[in-house]
Amino acid sequence: MASKQTRNLVGELDDKKKIKGDVIDFVTEKKEPIGDKLENFDPSTQGLDNKVLSIIADISIKQQQIVSIANTGQYIAGCGTTSVENVNEDLLQGKTWNLSNESYSGTDPFGGVTNNTITSSNAGIGSMNVYTNSGGPSLGTYYGLEGPGYGTSVDGVTSVSPTGTDNANCTACKNAITALNSEIATLRAQVSPLIVSINSLKEERSELQKERYGLNRTAAAAQDEIDRIQGALDVLNNPDYDSLI
Repeated sequence: MASKQTRNLVGELDDKKKIKGDVIDFVTEKKEPIGDKLENFDPSTQGLDNKVLSIIADISIKQQQIVSIANTGQYIAGCGTTSVENVNEDLLQGKTWNLSNESYSGTDPFGGVTNNTITSSNAGIGSMNVYTNSGGPSLGTYYGLEGPGYGTSVDGVTSVSPTGTDNANCTACKNAITALNSEIATLRAQVSPLIVSINSLKEERSELQKERYGLNRTAAAAQDEIDRIQGALDVLNNPDYDSLI
């Protein structure tokens, strides 16, 4: 039979283990309303993210129109092109880090930084939005039109003889591209204030995520102590050691 002192020690460790268990229960209870508060941000963050996505979609349509018009224009006599560039869709991303994870309890809450592409299926994510003009998927190749009248004299490479209709069509293409670029600029100007608004909400939400992380960390530390105490109890309660302790 274990000594009286050992039995007293077992009782003390059991009490200590129970206190740590109570800490975990307390943390679990405190976390529940935080989850509700975080969900209260969903309608506003998702709604504003989706608004930006709708603007990106409108811009994308106009970018594709520019690609198509320029591709047509390059084949018009005297319109020509000397420049080629890739056209990319605008990109909306949400920056996340470890504390964005509901269950994260490690020691690096602001590590694991990732810029996630925001779509309609994950709108609202992240602690900060990042918007990049032409940072997304390719929409095609843009040919910069030089005409009307480009290449009408011998320049060592080519010589063309555009008709009046060719010149008019070339001008129409360039004017259409100019108008579309202006419309894109107008649309992009709407994005900046939306990003400011979204980020003010997501920054405020991140304060709740920090609070949740603090509770997760407290619970994890308590569980570590429980595991350590249990290791000692397993030794003290081992019947093979009764005669030794």
